Amino acid sequence: MQSLASIRMAKGPELSRAIRLKIVEKSAWGASVRQIAAEMNLKPSTVGYQLSKQKKLGTTETQARSGRPRKLGTRDTRAIVRQLKAEPRTTCVSIAKELEATGKMTVSAETIRRAARDAGLNGRVARKKPLLKKRHKQARLAFAKEHCAKPASFWKTILWSDETKIRLFESDGKVYVWRHVGEAFKDCNVVPTVKHGGGGVMVWGCMASSGVGNLHFIDGIMDRFMYKDILEKSMIPSAKKLLGKSYIFQHDNDPKHTSKLVKEFLQKKRVKVLFWPAMSPDLNPIEHIWGVLKQRVKAKNPSSIPALKDFIQSEWSAISTSVCEKYVNSMPSRLSAVMKANGGHTKY
Repeated sequence: MQSLASIRMAKGPELSRAIRLKIVEKSAWGASVRQIAAEMNLKPSTVGYQLSKQKKLGTTETQARSGRPRKLGTRDTRAIVRQLKAEPRTTCVSIAKELEATGKMTVSAETIRRAARDAGLNGRVARKKPLLKKRHKQARLAFAKEHCAKPASFWKTILWSDETKIRLFESDGKVYVWRHVGEAFKDCNVVPTVKHGGGGVMVWGCMASSGVGNLHFIDGIMDRFMYKDILEKSMIPSAKKLLGKSYIFQHDNDPKHTSKLVKEFLQKKRVKVLFWPAMSPDLNPIEHIWGVLKQRVKAKNPSSIPALKDFIQSEWSAISTSVCEKYVNSMPSRLSAVMKANGGHTKY
């Protein structure tokens, strides 16, 4: 954890009335601030403060306060905010413990939360997004710039595809971060994910603006041979049904998808493939279709794998054309968001 060295030590007890009067008396006899401090074993700043108070108010008596003084001063708050900005996953509890352990002050985690909120920082659940490296951002930005001017008719010729895992019991795995409004998708505020972690039912599916295509349940580990079989038995029939003979096929850069076997098969079938930037599920409308499907299946509360498969198939078939069209029509907005983020994460 980044040091909180700039936090001040907690104030000591207030000077007694007798000591305050003695300071004023010595000053009246001509003693300097340093002389008084040395004689009374006080800090020069303490002596100077009391004399300044006497000169300004005519008394060194403690003035009435509007309420309980804040434990955290402006400097303290700035140090805490810097800590939270530098390490958004830092908890207020850990900061409070560090301050107490170093002897600086004893302060509650809620006091630190309040200071963070006053500075515009809010505790939020970190969004889960793919880990984007520099080369990924560059490729995403190039793709967005190349396709941002494409008309709506272009996106309606594409057959979108993807695989996903649907679990019987989902875990949210929430991670909280401190961030400003509008900073949800900064690299430091998202949780990097890898594809297909955990157990459940794996499925391959495809869709176009005109509706959903075939859904294929994947039993075992999918290799390039199984993927080629899926393309032949599920993708091509779906494309003909939804888009006719003229269409563009989209899939990501999974090694199975880009294998020599699959490439040769697609070339043989004269299937035009859309170049796709790696780590870009937010650009694929089918990701939102998966979200719709998972919500509907979860509402059915399946208790076994066979029941899960039945619900997946029935709910997939029930997804309307209007839902598919809505997400395909969002492509210009998705590309715009990628350009605005300079190739980084987006809200999609």
